Amino acid sequence: MGLSTCSSMCSFSPLSKAIIPSIRKVLVLLIIVAIIKPIKGTVFDRQNHQLSHVPDIIEATTHQLLLGNNHISTIQKGSFGNLELLESISLINNHINMIGDFAFASVSSVTLINLGGNQLEVVTKNMFSGAPNLQHIHLFLNRIHTVESDAFKEHNNLQTLKLGDNLLKSLPESVFDARSPASDLKLWMKHNPLKCDWNMCWLKQQVI
Repeated sequence: MGLSTCSSMCSFSPLSKAIIPSIRKVLVLLIIVAIIKPIKGTVFDRQNHQLSHVPDIIEATTHQLLLGNNHISTIQKGSFGNLELLESISLINNHINMIGDFAFASVSSVTLINLGGNQLEVVTKNMFSGAPNLQHIHLFLNRIHTVESDAFKEHNNLQTLKLGDNLLKSLPESVFDARSPASDLKLWMKHNPLKCDWNMCWLKQQVI
């Protein structure tokens, strides 16, 4: 193959020379869009940040919220804004002693809430109301002595309820809806000063 042949093969027509810059611009734009486009399902991690309250600004794409090992003491209705993609919340090892009614109603898609290692004493009737998709609630290592009637009435999808290491003497069946507890619900009740009588017989199938 001669030099003139190679030169002709490597040269571009006027049309090609006009198209190439346009292609480059498109590629650059695609790269920029890929970089700035929010990624669905992000993790918002503010563990060990000495926070005294839930951050006011949380990325809308957050699906996992990690706020453990801080100094948060109160959770109010609206604390989490409107995070439609949120699936799990970890508030483990804070100083939470009060959770307002409907505190999690704005994040109804949540399936797991971890409140272990806090200072809660009472699980109120409407603490988890408005979050019907909850499947796992962790309340171990608190100071809980009372779970109010109907506290889990709307949570027919509940699979795990961890109440171990608290001050519970009893857990009435009335904390659940008449259709609950589901046969596959697992209750963690270890290390509570439970008073075992006929009122507690219903627990036999669920306690692990």
